[in-house]
Amino acid sequence: MIGTPPLVVMVERMVPDESWELFQRMAPPVPTRPQGGGRRRHWD
Repeated sequence: MIGTPPLVVMVERMVPDESWELFQRMAPPVPTRPQGGGRRRHWD
């Protein structure tokens, strides 16, 4: 798991798949923010 943060690796090892699936069903989805838009800086 090259490049994976240590906390993610630890959670993946400690939490069984069944518990993780249950958590994902109960937790609300993370809202996404639209990216882009706005005006460019004057020096760009």
